[in-house]
Amino acid sequence: PTAGAVAIGPAKARYNMALNLALQGQYQQAILEYRNALESDPELKDAHTGLGILLTWKGDLPAAEKSFHQAIALDDQDPLSYARLGMVQLKQKRFAQASESLERAAAIDPDLYEAFYGLGLAAARTGHFEQAIAHFAKAAILNPTSSETHINLGVAYVQLGDLNKAAQAYNQVLELDPNNGRVHLYLSDVYGKLGQSHKSAEHREKARQ
Repeated sequence: PTAGAVAIGPAKARYNMALNLALQGQYQQAILEYRNALESDPELKDAHTGLGILLTWKGDLPAAEKSFHQAIALDDQDPLSYARLGMVQLKQKRFAQASESLERAAAIDPDLYEAFYGLGLAAARTGHFEQAIAHFAKAAILNPTSSETHINLGVAYVQLGDLNKAAQAYNQVLELDPNNGRVHLYLSDVYGKLGQSHKSAEHREKARQ
């Protein structure tokens, strides 16, 4: 809305409309409705959160970060808001700030998968692969069906030269997603380095298929 515009209808109704639009994939309209809701009620935390999520998807990271900061200002004990803030900071390659936000999320909720997955990414992207492995391993326990967690765990093991554990992590992905071509390619590379040429060729062919 333009400056000074008056949002029509109660804030909660506008929030519910935004949520429904987002679920239907109408993201730009949903963003407008979240902003309408917040113009009516700036303290509607869920609207700040929803807006931040959509702005993240849209790639407007500074605006998304602002939304998550506003959500945290309204509830500084919400671990998901800290985790989402950390992921936005991570996308902007502000690794120290991202780690701080994600550590705050993990401190509030030690069982929050998003926090440990994000911490793993932050550690890996700054070359701290032992820390990354610890975080990804914790994330894998909290959410064992996350293929991306196992893939990143495998990549971290490769960086440290532990190819056998990398293969274990990649094979865990194939139990979840047998047709994951990227992982078959990774396994082909790992088994090739381990001297297991038959397995390497087998996975290369599956990747090609």
